[in-house]
Amino acid sequence: PSLNSLGGAEIKLNSALRSISLPALQSISNSFDIFYNMENMENLDLSSLGTVGGDLFIVGNEQLNFLPLENLIEVGGDLNLNHGTVPEMKMPLLTQVNGQISLVGLSELSSVEMPILESAGGLYLGSNPLLASLTLPKLSNIEQILRITYSDAMGDYSFPVLESIGGL
Repeated sequence: PSLNSLGGAEIKLNSALRSISLPALQSISNSFDIFYNMENMENLDLSSLGTVGGDLFIVGNEQLNFLPLENLIEVGGDLNLNHGTVPEMKMPLLTQVNGQISLVGLSELSSVEMPILESAGGLYLGSNPLLASLTLPKLSNIEQILRITYSDAMGDYSFPVLESIGGL
């Protein structure tokens, strides 16, 4: 597929959907929502995606175990990745999320790496029982709330340059 830009889309409640492959997609001007394609959805290839003008919601795809976002640079709204079996989240180019980053209910997630993320509207990590490593060395500002809950494997986390949080 050669689609490289998209205005926005919602892919929802497709129980037979196994995979979405958009390897050339570089930008989404509005929101991209992939909701509750539960039974068979295992792979989502957004490996070239750099910018999302609105929200990026990937929610309720319980079998999802592959989600490359290594070229993601900026999200204009919320970044919400919930309920899947993705083992790691590596976003080496992500610098800014204007809305909340929400990583919730990812049963196999063991590490999150966003090494150059500087600013987020909020950060919520919850119900990730295997999450042991959180790498956010450049995060300096959280506009709203920081919440880390039910992530029992996480012994240590550090925010070495964090200067402000809007709320707890």
